[in-house]
Amino acid sequence: MAIKDQLKEVLFNTLRQPPLENLAVASSLKASPDMQRWLRKAVPQPYSYTLQDQRIAERYGYRWTLNPKDYFQWHQFYGLYDEVLEVLRATAASTQVIFDIGANIGFYSLLMARAQGPTGRVFSFEPNPETYSRLVTHIEDNAADKVQATQLGFSDSKGRLKLYEQGEGEAGKYSLRPPEGGNSKVFEVEITTLDDRFRLLGLDRLDLIKIDVEGFEPEVMLGGKETISKYQPYMIFEFTPVWMRNRKEKTNAAIDVLKKAGYLFHHLLPSESGPPQTTMIDIDSYLAARYDQPGNLNLIAQPASRPPLSRIGVTGNG
Repeated sequence: MAIKDQLKEVLFNTLRQPPLENLAVASSLKASPDMQRWLRKAVPQPYSYTLQDQRIAERYGYRWTLNPKDYFQWHQFYGLYDEVLEVLRATAASTQVIFDIGANIGFYSLLMARAQGPTGRVFSFEPNPETYSRLVTHIEDNAADKVQATQLGFSDSKGRLKLYEQGEGEAGKYSLRPPEGGNSKVFEVEITTLDDRFRLLGLDRLDLIKIDVEGFEPEVMLGGKETISKYQPYMIFEFTPVWMRNRKEKTNAAIDVLKKAGYLFHHLLPSESGPPQTTMIDIDSYLAARYDQPGNLNLIAQPASRPPLSRIGVTGNG
């Protein structure tokens, strides 16, 4: 290990101790955007934590148990700007019914529910039994009775499938997509389709769908094509092009479902400060140019039948 990396490890291990860590968290929560950009590099990084490093934190008025080894939970623990969260909250404010598919520990679910009116409902779905347990705990600890959690995964058919760990210690890094190499922790989980679940719940509207299922997003969309086409909810989802380059036929079929329903597509740009920014894209050429590039894309599918993003507090070029 290089001397620079050794010094960094010593620094982060020191900063992880409660008095200094508490100071770093407090500083980050109050920091200006410029200061927060510096702090996100200076605070202990996720790799410097262990699976046993659980932290109790209050964020947005709710109580959370967070493990900073998980990147998403580290991000929320230090109160760093989250452009996806801001778009979800802005969009949720005009909704009554939300599906959160791949709800993780419930951070987005609870905050979307809070942004809704008093009659709004969030249906939260998480197949990983360990993560689902934490989702339920967060709902119960915060009396978030507008959020209904179900241990369930989504695809384009019903049955039982294997859920594979994609990143050690990261609650959100499990996927129905087999890992590319090495051993992986595996759960067998129940799978349904969006269309079937929507019918089972007896709902008569669906306003927003958030999908983050680590590469299985096309299958979720194909399993919900009837509901999506009929009710035309806003859709906010993550695509990782390198995971989909060998599955372009299924990806294109899912995108075609949205295009035929009249959806417009926006890329939610990565940002370290607000407000969230988007750019309108031609989805086919945008994905085609990125199949060999690392990283993920946070995308918004806006139905032409609903108000444009600018009307719900999201800025962009279209």
